[in-house]
Amino acid sequence: MKVRMVGLDFDGTVAHYKYPSVWELIANELGCVDEDERLKKAFFSGEFDVSTWSRRCVELYKRYGLTEQGLNDMLSRDMRPANGTDRLLSGLRERGMKVAVVSGSIRNAYDIFAAKFGLHFDFVSIAHGLEFDGTGALTGGVFTNRDFHGKVEAMREMCSASGIGMDECAFIGNDTNDIPVFRSVGRSFAFNTDKRDVIDSASVNIDGGDISAVLGYLD
Repeated sequence: MKVRMVGLDFDGTVAHYKYPSVWELIANELGCVDEDERLKKAFFSGEFDVSTWSRRCVELYKRYGLTEQGLNDMLSRDMRPANGTDRLLSGLRERGMKVAVVSGSIRNAYDIFAAKFGLHFDFVSIAHGLEFDGTGALTGGVFTNRDFHGKVEAMREMCSASGIGMDECAFIGNDTNDIPVFRSVGRSFAFNTDKRDVIDSASVNIDGGDISAVLGYLD
């Protein structure tokens, strides 16, 4: 089946930081790693869902004084695109494919990324977003379950809007929250990961650190 749409995870796939995700970047920069880890363990043990986890993370960030300027500074300083991202996007568009970002990340990080690097996508579904008041203080955010199986729902909605079947989609990701969507699309790519369950769930594992290598599997 010909691929007509390619979805990409954001943190650790398209966007790279000195930590695996924007959540971990914030926790390390604020100095609340231990509390952040406890929340993560509670989520993975099934104590609460992903939207509750993200809401509690934001309450933690509020207590530690995250500001809009502080977030912008840490992201502008540390964020970079994966090697070959521009080549991947241009190659996909030359083939007439739609390109989507589907992520459990924070929308603010994507917005800064797109503005800084000029890399834009046809569809964007980011699970969460932070909200700040006029003084730049963190007040709350938008919290959804658009992660794990929620990524599958997001891809289905994008496909429906474009008249594309899920079997005509590929997805590129690097973490366990990408496994459900790997299993729901026609082709899947593990990139920038050493997690065996992620690699085993993908059609192809991309080694070498250049995301544009995906193009060689789409011809």
